[in-house]
Amino acid sequence: MNEVYKMTRVKLLGTCNGILKSQSEAEEVLQEVYLTIWINADHFDAVRASPITWLMAVARNKSIDRMRGVRPARFTTMDGADQTPDPAPLAINVVENADTGARLRREISRLHESQSRVLEMAFIDDMTHDEIAAALRVPLGTVKSRIRAGLARLRTLVSDAAPDDYSPPPRAVAGATILGKQI
Repeated sequence: MNEVYKMTRVKLLGTCNGILKSQSEAEEVLQEVYLTIWINADHFDAVRASPITWLMAVARNKSIDRMRGVRPARFTTMDGADQTPDPAPLAINVVENADTGARLRREISRLHESQSRVLEMAFIDDMTHDEIAAALRVPLGTVKSRIRAGLARLRTLVSDAAPDDYSPPPRAVAGATILGKQI
C-alpha cells in the first residue's frame, strides 16, 4: 500500500483539492480514500478501468460526498484533473524493476564472494571505491578490478540466465537498478 500511496498521492490530492478547494479538507478526504481503497481492493476490476482510473474515481466520489455534506450548494467540475502531474513511475515499470532486481540478486549470489561483496558495498551500501578499499584493507586498484570483473561476470550470468523469449528492458544488464541503486 505504501508503494501505491507514493505513486498516486500527488494526483489524488490534486483531484480532492480541485473539488473541495480546501487543502486541509482534501488531505482528510485523501486519508478516507486510501482507507476505502485498502478495504475495497478486492472490488477492483482491471477489465473495467486502469488502477489509476479506479483510484481517481474513489477520490472524486469521496470528495463530492464530503462537499455535499459540508456545502451542498458548491459544486465544481474536475476540469484539468487529468493535467495534474504525477511524478510516480508507472506500475508496469515498478514490476519490471522488481523482476529485474530479483534476477540480479540471484545472479549476484553466484559471483565470487570478493566480487559480490564489493558490488554490494559500491551499489547497495553506496560506498566510494576509497571507502571500500579502507573497509576491506585492500589496495584501491584491487577494489576497482573486482568491481569491473564482477560487473562483467554479472552481465554474462544475467544474459545466460535469460530465457530464449525474454527480452530484458534496456537497463536490465548494463546500468540496471538494484534496490534503487544503479549499477
